[in-house]
Amino acid sequence: MSATQDSLPVPCHTQPKAGEPAWDLALMYPLQGHWTVDDYLRLDTGCWSNTTDGFIRVLPRPNMLHQWIVQFLFRLLDDYVRARALGEVFLAPLPVELTRKKYREPDVVFVRPERIQTMKSQPRGRTW
Repeated sequence: MSATQDSLPVPCHTQPKAGEPAWDLALMYPLQGHWTVDDYLRLDTGCWSNTTDGFIRVLPRPNMLHQWIVQFLFRLLDDYVRARALGEVFLAPLPVELTRKKYREPDVVFVRPERIQTMKSQPRGRTW
């Protein structure tokens, strides 16, 4: 999971300047457009992100209002789903595969019972 020296926009291991990105850290990861699903699933930054067609996007952290809305929606959906035994409702972070090259981590995820069974058999790190 790293860029090659030939593809670098700046020299590696240079003296950093105030206001510049931490290039040495950035170069530990694939260049934009070259992220694989496995690269994305191994990412452990503690921040919210998603990937589409080899590009990764780091998202802003949610604020308190956002979290209140998520709690409300989770409780409402979870109560509805449990009362009818329709499946399970989960909170983020939980990567969800929308297409082979598009992953998101929605705040609230509903999963049908038959999908839960197939997900249990998936290797660790793979998604829903």
